Amino acid sequence: LKKRKGYISYIQNFVFRVRFGWDTMVILNGYKMVKEALVIQAENFVDRYGIVVSNGEKWKRQRRFALSTLRNFGLGKNTLEQSICEEIRHLQEEIESENGDPAGLFNNAVANIICQLVMGKRYEYTDHRFQIMLKHMSEECGKCNLFTLLFVYFLEQLYQAFPSVMKYLPGPHNKIFTIYDSILNFLHEEVENHKKDLDHNNPRDYMDAFLIEMENSNLGFTECNLAFCSLDLFIAGTETTATTLQWALIFLIKNPHVQGW
Repeated sequence: LKKRKGYISYIQNFVFRVRFGWDTMVILNGYKMVKEALVIQAENFVDRYGIVVSNGEKWKRQRRFALSTLRNFGLGKNTLEQSICEEIRHLQEEIESENGDPAGLFNNAVANIICQLVMGKRYEYTDHRFQIMLKHMSEECGKCNLFTLLFVYFLEQLYQAFPSVMKYLPGPHNKIFTIYDSILNFLHEEVENHKKDLDHNNPRDYMDAFLIEMENSNLGFTECNLAFCSLDLFIAGTETTATTLQWALIFLIKNPHVQGW
């Protein structure tokens, strides 16, 4: 390939195949070919799981479904405010039991609000599975800098090409993949629980609505994608909101005169 890449680069609108480990890679060369694959036939070639990294019509459909469904279950309404007030009561009790130390508790409170929208329930702050998921999400978000993301992407490509080799190699990729799998397993378990007592006439939350929609649409509505979409909702809402609340608390502590505003 190295000897031929100079020749290939001169060939416009050319498609060729390369074997990379156990994977087959298709190389597109030229503006027309790239546009054909990524724009004209985008629905066939830019398919990804979840909401954040999906594309095209699938992204539009998932985003529209998520927004409308979450609104139906209280997002932006007084009903959600009631749930937030109830969660604040639990948060206050936990802060008092920790002698005024709120470290890590905001994540519990924010994640529980998302849990009520996505799963229709809240978890006690002492729930082991819930705490493990929050710990893993916090670790993942803490690694989100440009260098780490690029490094993980590179390792993921190697893992996809040489899975039987990469799993024996030491490095940070093993921990990252383990954390990622652990969070998805937690969400897959919740999906299975929802399937057991699903009421088509009375959906309780986002997962119920998604499972019902699976019977009417095939545009990204699969159990696997449900787990990924739920993961996106947690990652997008938990760490960001909890961190904002922590900084707000620090501001109030440093500036007592604004606490009564």
